[in-house]
Amino acid sequence: MTTPPLKNKDVAIICATKNQKDNVVRLLDSIVETQTEIGQILISDGGKNLRQVVELYKNKLNIRCIYSPISGQVLQRNYARKFLYKNIRMVIHFDDDIIVDKDALNKMILFWNNCENYGGKHLAGASFNLTNSPIIHNSIFRKIFFIDTELKGSVKRGGYAVPYCPAEHTHEVDWLLGGATAWSRELLEEFPHPIDFSTKWAVCEDLIFSFPLSQTHKMFVVQDAIVRHDETPARIKFSKGLFFGKSSVIMRYYFCRINSNIDFISFLWMTIGILFGHLFRALSGSKVNFSYFLGGLSGFILILINFFSFRSPKELAVKLGRQKRYFYLRVYKN
Repeated sequence: MTTPPLKNKDVAIICATKNQKDNVVRLLDSIVETQTEIGQILISDGGKNLRQVVELYKNKLNIRCIYSPISGQVLQRNYARKFLYKNIRMVIHFDDDIIVDKDALNKMILFWNNCENYGGKHLAGASFNLTNSPIIHNSIFRKIFFIDTELKGSVKRGGYAVPYCPAEHTHEVDWLLGGATAWSRELLEEFPHPIDFSTKWAVCEDLIFSFPLSQTHKMFVVQDAIVRHDETPARIKFSKGLFFGKSSVIMRYYFCRINSNIDFISFLWMTIGILFGHLFRALSGSKVNFSYFLGGLSGFILILINFFSFRSPKELAVKLGRQKRYFYLRVYKN
């Protein structure tokens, strides 16, 4: 059966945010400049300070600020979906640090309508093209540890998701970005996100959700649906680097364990390679990479204990959302 063409009024944007007023203003300004009358925009605010900001756009956008009673990017998005209009068919997830190109929304809708009735597997979603994403160059080291950068948008046997932005052409991918992607509403309602717990940093959440869908659905990156990250590189505190390093290892382990077609031994080998990379940069004088290495090493030890004690990998992931301090913070305090 042919699906009716998607119209602007059938599209919603959800942005989950917390205490990022300036970012949200830039995002909304860029949406206004597209002059594309999107059916609905929901700001899921975990910090409870954006209502007055959103009010300023009520005469320009069909927008609503929702105060989320639960914290965490995934949970805030899920909560916002309860407020979607019945006619909404496409749901776009934007992080608050995204700037939307003038033609990006129209290009995504055009692609969707051309692709949806093409035949074959159903369309799950499509990523916008983050044109200012850093370009990662291949190396022998990356190939040895299964973190090489070919094929774009593929997922390696150890669980490494190969970046596909900036994209030089529209093509199919095995995973989708979490913060710049259009989704089928029907799919979002049919397939609950595996992360149903609070997180302090939603690392790998996009991979965890999207990769299993690639087995049964089509997913793409759309080259001419252009967006950019508007982020200023911040100086990462040592304590935060520890948390980032630990979280990256544990959340990718969680992804590995819930997907039978990801090889655990390959995942361990890949993780060792990533830790060596951080250690090499640390020895070259990078304090941030030293914190990533220490945090990643602690996560590596924890996943080995978890695996060989036959415990659920979800236990480790859930604890990340609750943990506020590490036992070694006092030793390596700034």
